[in-house]
Amino acid sequence: NMSKIGFIGVGNMGGSIVSGMIIRGGVNSDDVYVTDPRVADDIKALGVNVCELEDTVRNSDYILSTVKPNSL
Repeated sequence: NMSKIGFIGVGNMGGSIVSGMIIRGGVNSDDVYVTDPRVADDIKALGVNVCELEDTVRNSDYILSTVKPNSL
C-alpha cells in the first residue's frame, strides 16, 4: 500500500515535483493530494486529488510545503 503524499502549493516547484513523481516515479495519482488556490490544468489532468488544506492534511501520510517562503 503506497503512502499518501500531500502538497501545499503546486506552483512551478511543487507542480514539477508532483508531475515528476507521477510520470517518472511510479506514484499513483490517487495517492497525491494538493492544495493551492490556483492548480494548473496540467496538474489536474494527472488525476491528483485537489482539496482544501484540511482534507490534504487529513488524507496524507506525508506533507510537503512547496510554497514560496514569502507566501507563508
